This record gives sequence, structure tokens and C-alpha cells, in this order.
Amino acid sequence: MPVDPEREKEFVEQELRLLTKLQLHRRVRELREKMMEAYVEVGKWRMLMDQYHRQVVENARKSQEHHEKMREYFKMADQVRAEADTYHKRFLELRAKVEECNQKITKLKEEIAKVRGEIKRILEEYEKKKKEETEKILEKKVKEAYEKMRRGEKLSLNEVSLLIKHGYL
Repeated sequence: MPVDPEREKEFVEQELRLLTKLQLHRRVRELREKMMEAYVEVGKWRMLMDQYHRQVVENARKSQEHHEKMREYFKMADQVRAEADTYHKRFLELRAKVEECNQKITKLKEEIAKVRGEIKRILEEYEKKKKEETEKILEKKVKEAYEKMRRGEKLSLNEVSLLIKHGYL
């Protein structure tokens, strides 16, 4: 049975339309599959993004804690530095006073040495005078004993001893 060309043309057109629709549906299905894959991929990326965001937030929190601790340590260091500066200043003041005292001690030692020298000179002079006086007294006693002996008077044991020591007997 032969088909009418008009009808055949309709069939061909319908077939073309159906083929086009079929291709369009296949393309839509492919695009939907790709879109679903993309949604899955986007979901994965969102999860990763959320995870990274949480890590960034946690790191920011830790960083803030460390920053606060660091500020405390710097504050403590400033206090220690100020205290050390105070002690150093006091040390320098005391060292200056010690130096001043050392200079005074040195001057006093020099004065003491001079005074000792003077005392030694005075003592030597005193001893010399004392010796001279003792010798004069001794000489006087020897002369008196000699005169007493010349006059024939009785001599004491000390007087005899003096005369012997000095070669008069």
C-alpha cells in the first residue's frame, strides 16, 4: 500500500520532531546529570568551605588569645624593665657614694700615715730625751758616788755597782 506523499512528508516531519525532541530530552537529561554532579560538587565545596571557615575562626580565636598573652608579657616586661632601671639607677647612686667613701678613706689613710709618722718621730724624740735624761741622772749618780768614794764615805751596793760599770773601780 502506497503512502500518500503528503502523509509521508508528515511522518518524516513528525519523526524529525520526535528525533529533535528525543535529542533535546537526552541533552536535558545530560544537563540534569551534570547539574546534579555540579550540585554534589558544590555541596562538597560548601562543606570544605565551612570546614575551612571553622578553622579560620578557630585560628583567629587562638591568635587573639596569643595576642592577649603577648600583650600581657610585654606589659610584664615593661614592668620588669622599669624595675630594673630603678635598681640600676640606685646601683649607680650607691656606686657613686662608695667611690666618694673610698676617696675619703684614701685621704684618711694618708692622714693616718702622716699622723703615725709624726707620732713615731715624737716617740723617738721622747725616747731620745728620756735616754739623755736617764744618762744625765746616771752620770750624776756616778759622779755623786765617785765624790762620795773620794771623800771616804760609805757606799751602797748600787753605788759600788755603778762605779764598777763605769770603770771607776
